[in-house]
Amino acid sequence: MTRPWDRAARGLWLRGTVALLALLALGIGTACLSGPWRGLVATGHTVDGTPVTVVRPATLDAPAPVVVVVPGFAGSRQLMRGYTLALARAGSIAVVYDALGHGRNPRPLPGDLLDPEGATRFLLEELGRVAAFARALPEGDGRLGLVGHSMASNLVVLQARRDPSVVATVAVSMYAPAVGPDGPGTLLILDGEYESGFLHAEGLKAVGMVSGADPPRAGVTYGRFGDGTARRFDLVPGAEHVGILFAPDALAATVAWLDRAFGRVDGDGGVTEATPASPARRPWILLLLAAIVALGWPLAALLPRVTERPAGPGLRWRELLPVALAPALLTPVILWPLPTDLLPILTGDDLAAHFLVYGLVTALGAGVILRRRRRRGEVPPVPAPAPAPVRWGALAASIGAVAAYAIVSQTLVLDGVLMAFVPTDARLAMLPWLVAGVLPFFVVDAWLIRGPGRRTGAGLVTRGLFLASVGVAIALETERLFFMIVLMPTLVAALLTNGLFARFAIARTGHPLAGAVPAALAVAWTIAAAFPMVSG
Repeated sequence: MTRPWDRAARGLWLRGTVALLALLALGIGTACLSGPWRGLVATGHTVDGTPVTVVRPATLDAPAPVVVVVPGFAGSRQLMRGYTLALARAGSIAVVYDALGHGRNPRPLPGDLLDPEGATRFLLEELGRVAAFARALPEGDGRLGLVGHSMASNLVVLQARRDPSVVATVAVSMYAPAVGPDGPGTLLILDGEYESGFLHAEGLKAVGMVSGADPPRAGVTYGRFGDGTARRFDLVPGAEHVGILFAPDALAATVAWLDRAFGRVDGDGGVTEATPASPARRPWILLLLAAIVALGWPLAALLPRVTERPAGPGLRWRELLPVALAPALLTPVILWPLPTDLLPILTGDDLAAHFLVYGLVTALGAGVILRRRRRRGEVPPVPAPAPAPVRWGALAASIGAVAAYAIVSQTLVLDGVLMAFVPTDARLAMLPWLVAGVLPFFVVDAWLIRGPGRRTGAGLVTRGLFLASVGVAIALETERLFFMIVLMPTLVAALLTNGLFARFAIARTGHPLAGAVPAALAVAWTIAAAFPMVSG
């Protein structure tokens, strides 16, 4: 028979081991991500209100070409860090910025994103100002290269067509109607292997404009570098729309193409053995994220016990599934005719409204089941014990501690290497409204799946149905909510990471609010920090 103090000692040993391993992983991940920056210098600037970062070698023997790196929709300087790092390590000067409405740019993006003459005009004007700043850098030699991802691929194509100082362009995940047989010159198109066939067709179409009688193929350079007609379409193995920003093959292809265009090397612009290797970043970013989640488990053991018997309805699976399915089906239909784009944060207000209505419909459904159970005199599979007293002061302290850890730890990791995770003042002003929308879902969901009896996997079911419901909402209003598709990976990651923090906190404290409220605060923080800001 295992003695209680033996179990306690083993639990303490396990938590200590996990904490040490997590701290070790944090150290290794940080060292591996910071190591490639040795020998480089990064400086911050502001160009007519646009935040700009310049990354260059610490020592330059002669003026160097400058490459302007433009993030795509919902992107930021942090998201494009792999490209700026690879370019600067190869001897170029990399200039990256937060576009209007993105990252830490304090100004919202005006105009209609779906109108070529709308938001594109303002974004192109901003790119022109940054390009002029880049050309004037004292360390630069006056030649420009351009790199743009997704939405920004069309921007760099348009800029290259009108700016004679642009020597070469790299369009990543390109959709650029402005590409023609007469320009832009010296164009590399990079698509991930797992991106849509539509984008692949666009890439082949662009190189087909200069391939002559030859059918266009990936991995072949058409035209000539000497007269600025060179074009190439490369497929990056194992990459998709976001993964291509972290793929070493994509970074190496970008460096090789620009080095050839700048006259540093000979050849057809493809990657060779002489192309500088680009350091892998994605494994170390994932290690950091895993480490902060793992560290949350032993730290949760420091929280006080709030109540001895956790609250919850204790629904059977046959009761839980209808309650979980109803909001997944009803929420998109309820919101379809309603105006939900009320905040100046693109699709963030729609998402907050979805959380709100979903939580209210779930609570209503659970209430109906419980009233029906009481009316029929039914008892749950495991009888509910008498309510236990709640230590409200301890609950408030736990909520504050878990919320602080979730937000601060993710900010320290994500804002440095992956995405803009510190909201500007204008974004912080929207945080209370986002919290008000997000909170009901997390509170009701945490309560719904708990209570007498154990329903293994219930949380995965309810969160999965919520994501499916968002997908239905996008399908019903594809044109208006199209850009939410791009933001779905951010939402999935936020639900997964903060859902685990919540689970650790609830298991320790015994109260659903100890995990639900911090999770809601952290997800609302993510929306406020990462989703683009727009104006009419």
